[in-house]
Formats: sequence, C-alpha cells, structure tokens
Amino acid sequence: MTMIDRFIQNSFLMAHPASYRIRVVGRLNPVWSNRLRGMALFTVEEGDAVITEIRGQLPDQAALMGVLDELYSCGIPVISMECVGFDPCKKV
Repeated sequence: MTMIDRFIQNSFLMAHPASYRIRVVGRLNPVWSNRLRGMALFTVEEGDAVITEIRGQLPDQAALMGVLDELYSCGIPVISMECVGFDPCKKV
C-alpha cells in the first residue's frame, strides 16, 4: 500500500461516521451515556475485573476525541479503543 492509499484510507475515518468499542476500567453508571455522545454502556466481568464497554457510532474522529477527552478528564483509565466499522459513503 502506498502512502497516498494510506492517506485516502485514513481520511475516511477522519471525516466519516464510524462505530467504536472503547473499554475502560470499572463500572460506569448508565447516565454516562449522555456525557459520551449517546454511546451504549455494557458491563463485562473478566475474572475479578469489572470493565465497561462503550459502544456506538460517532460522526467523525473529532467526536471520538471528545469522548476520549471526557474519559481522560474524569480520570477513567482506557484499556482499549477499537474502530469496529465505518461507512465511507456516508458523510456527516
């Protein structure tokens, strides 16, 4: 893949809606959904650890950064963030 191909592929994620899964330490109250742009919250227990999965679609990477910044500002450790799908034909 050339540099131009990578730029085109990455630009789709910058300006188009995409679905994300963000995993954080601990159990978040469902009211956090409002603070996280309406993303859905799911609690997962892995052994002794409690993890919240935050899932949903965001309009662009600026919105994703807003969600991550909100978590960071509140001191919530992020375990992982994954783009699980995007629609390059859909514009915001």
